[in-house]
This record gives sequence, C-alpha cells and structure tokens, in this order.
Amino acid sequence: YNVGLIIVLALVASVNIVAADYVLNGFVFYENGTQCAGANVSMINQRTGGVIYNNTGWADPPYEGYYLNDAGNFLGGYEDGDVVLYHAVYNGYQGNASQAINISQGGQMVNITIYESGGGTAAVTVSDGSISFGNLQLNAVENTADIGDTQVISTAGASGAQKIEIKLNSSSVTGINNGRVLSFVTGSPGNNELKCEFKGGDVGSYTALTTAYQTFDDSMPADTTANLDIQLTMPSSVSNDDYYDDYQFEIVVKATLL
Repeated sequence: YNVGLIIVLALVASVNIVAADYVLNGFVFYENGTQCAGANVSMINQRTGGVIYNNTGWADPPYEGYYLNDAGNFLGGYEDGDVVLYHAVYNGYQGNASQAINISQGGQMVNITIYESGGGTAAVTVSDGSISFGNLQLNAVENTADIGDTQVISTAGASGAQKIEIKLNSSSVTGINNGRVLSFVTGSPGNNELKCEFKGGDVGSYTALTTAYQTFDDSMPADTTANLDIQLTMPSSVSNDDYYDDYQFEIVVKATLL
C-alpha cells in the first residue's frame, strides 16, 4: 500500500514565540477521497517519544473523518521544530504523515490518507520535515544545501524495497498577507511565477517539481536513508512594488511497497 507524507516548506524565517496551546488536527481519508470514521490516530513527538491519540468519528458529517488533540498533552512537552509523526489505522488500512511544529502558526492541520495493507509494511519519514528559506529577493536562487537544511528521507521500518515519489501539492501558492498568487513553473520564472526543484535519490541534478508524481528512487531499500534537497527560484517580477509577503506550500513524498 502507499504511504503519503507531507513536508511543509516555509519561505519566510520562522518566528519563535511562546504558545499556550498548539492544536494538532486534520482529517483521515481513504485513497478515493472519502473520510474515514473510526480510525485511530496516534501522534508521536519524534524528539521525546511522547505519544497522544484521538479517534475519528466523534464529529457529525461532514466532519466524520476529523481528529483533534493538542501538543501540550505530550509527555515531556514540545518545542519549536519538533517533528510530529502521525499514524492512522482502521480495519486493515493504514497511513502515515509528519510535520514539524512551527509555534508561530499556533497549530497544524495534517491530513492522512490510509491505504489497504498488501501484506507488508510501507514506511517513510522525512526529517526534519520543515524548511525555512528566510527572506528571498526577486530572481534569487537558493537551495537547502546552501542554507544547511538538507532533508533526509528514511525507510526505517519498511518490510521491503519501496518506490519513493515526490510532487507539489498545489500548482500555485497564495501570499499569507496580501493574497498574491504565485504560480509554479518548470522553466525560468516570469512575473508572479516561482520554480521549485528537487535533487536526490536517483535524481542527480535539480529537476522542477509539478503536481504530478515524479520518481525520487525507483527501489529504495528498507532501513536506508537518502538526502533530499529543494531549490527555489524566485519570480523575476511581481504585479506591483509591494512584493514582500509570506508564502508556505506543501510537497508530498509517497512510498509504495514493491
């Protein structure tokens, strides 16, 4: 079966503040997109090993696949940057996801897709699961190797080799403050355009990401790791002079047991 993992990439510097509560919530979906009521969701603080739980199905439709907890319930607490591993199980279906805590956001919504077990165990994690590129100027090109934030894909716990694939979760990203939309492109970015590329695994040079899955490694052995680097090329121009804004978008990494 397939296991999807979401990496959240923040294009602005993170702001560290103290938060009284940090909500962990989202929906559990079957692969066909319908919500799953009755799934058990475990949330694990990768740094401390603390585990908290919630079940879906307690909310009325159309929220029957919704789960909810708070990072403040972790034994040992939580810190900015802690990676939370999510695991959902229901009636022979399983799925995983992960996301790093960003206190400045006040919480995180992580959706989990569950897949029917095929007699083996698929497993994939990405550490630390969050990238902050800071403030980037027009025409800037920067990658995670430059800023010392190369991500590590791990297949620890898988029962065999897996195909690892990667894609953008959306074809555009909207500014948090002024609402400007930047569209992802595969060529040189023009006005209000942005390019996001990846490198690692079987891919030896930076390759533009799209919303279609591309192969990162066509047969990654169990219990191994591989580096993943992400590169951004900023727009050549924007629609007005007030171009500073905060942008966040998601990349999906999927493992398929071979």
